[in-house]
Amino acid sequence: EFDTDKLYLHNIISDTGLVYGLSTWYNSQLSFTNAQDMDFQMINLKAGYKYINDDPGTNQARYQYPNHKAQACGIRIHQSTAYPVSIDFGDSQQNIFKQTCIQG
Repeated sequence: EFDTDKLYLHNIISDTGLVYGLSTWYNSQLSFTNAQDMDFQMINLKAGYKYINDDPGTNQARYQYPNHKAQACGIRIHQSTAYPVSIDFGDSQQNIFKQTCIQG
């Protein structure tokens, strides 16, 4: 548990693999109190940056099993019916996440 009104995830870059700004696992419970005042930014998240400008056919050949394709995601949620993720935004009626420049 942590109490903050600002959370900045900037410039997370992986040359070849996965990049997640925020990732939850099964049965996670997140609560954002005073969410309307929260400044939550995910900016410049890049996965597979080393190969981002390569020909798509070259990358398709490169990312064969067991090498998974590079993937970038601002918010990644792992859940199931038996173990759902719960995210509580309190009384906020607006999106508190600012996400820009996510590639991969």
